[in-house]
Amino acid sequence: MGFEWKETGHLTHVAGGDPWLLRLMRLQPTHLAGMMTRDEVVDSYLERRGLEIPSFDFYRVYGVFRLVVIMQQTYWRYFHCQTRTKRFGRFIWLITYLEGYLERAIAAARS
Repeated sequence: MGFEWKETGHLTHVAGGDPWLLRLMRLQPTHLAGMMTRDEVVDSYLERRGLEIPSFDFYRVYGVFRLVVIMQQTYWRYFHCQTRTKRFGRFIWLITYLEGYLERAIAAARS
């Protein structure tokens, strides 16, 4: 038994200790004092669901990967002039950064 796939995105929120570019993508004030840390959110979720997992690494990588896929789809629409929202043009830089971020996260999880 594991996480519900649809729930993993909520557990991979951007935290204060994340790399600066990832923090720029933050949509919620998860970095402010008094907010639960990522580990606290995960521990609370596992406790409420009665689950135990050896590591959260897979779910963290999966959540960010999902985000990258959505960003790639959005950038593709921008690149092919199917949307005029200029900020989507900057997604290519975030996508490239997150690719490296994921590679480093996977390497760290394997070691």
